Order: sequence, then structure tokens, then C-alpha cells
Amino acid sequence: MIIREPKAVCKKCGRSAPAKSFVLDHLCGMLVCPDCLKESKFQSKTSNDAISKMTSNIFSNTKIKPLPKAAAQPVQKPVEEVKRPAGWDSEDEYLERMHKQRDKLKVNFERLDESRIRYVCTKCGYKFVYHTEKKYPSACPNCGTSVITSVIR
Repeated sequence: MIIREPKAVCKKCGRSAPAKSFVLDHLCGMLVCPDCLKESKFQSKTSNDAISKMTSNIFSNTKIKPLPKAAAQPVQKPVEEVKRPAGWDSEDEYLERMHKQRDKLKVNFERLDESRIRYVCTKCGYKFVYHTEKKYPSACPNCGTSVITSVIR
């Protein structure tokens, strides 16, 4: 008994190929056969080569004058020093950094009703509605960071 692989027809070119070999082509937005995939990769590679050749020709034809020595040196921006009170030391700087980190992790939410709150993700800042009774969603729909439920009551 001979087992044959199922074949499918490519929507882009109309050729048939084994169903296992079909791949998602992001340029077309659909599954295509391996031949179409090779063609699209070849076309994108040749178009990138053509663009790089055109840009190199443009820059080689234009005559660029060298910059004067004064302009060639990078301009140094004045560093703004934050004025600290007398007696400020490394321990105070450490405490300030820790306070800023703690503020970043602060859970922002606003209660819409008894069972729903508007939650702001601590990692990406995405705003979504969290159901306290259903405990849904358990993670941010945007980045997947788990919802901190210990603060929400």
C-alpha cells in the first residue's frame, strides 16, 4: 500500500505542491508554494541590490567637500548639574534611584464599577479592562506581563 502526501494548489501561481511544503509569505500575506517563496526572496534580494547600487552611484557622482577642522570636531553639550542640598551623598543617590524604580512598578488602576477596573500595565503602559470577579485577563494583552492582583482589591 502506497501512501501519498496530500497536495494543495498555490493561490499565487496555481501550481500544485505537497501540502507540507507550503510556507507563509509575509509579503503576499498567504501560504505559497516553495517555488513562489524562492521567487519572492530572489526579487526582494535583487531589489535591495539595485537600491544599494543606485545609492552608491548617487554618492559617487556627487563631490563632497571635506569639512573644516573646526566643524569636524564634535560639539560638546554642557552637562546640566542638578543642584543637591548640602550633605548629599551616595546613600541619598541610592535611595533616590530606588524610589524612582518603585514608582515605575507602581500599579495604576481606576475602578469602573464593582467588578471591573481600568488597569495600566506596569511594563508597557497598555490600558485594558480587568475583571476582578473573573480574574480575566491574567496577563497584559499587549506584552504578556502578568497582572499584579495583590494590590487590586
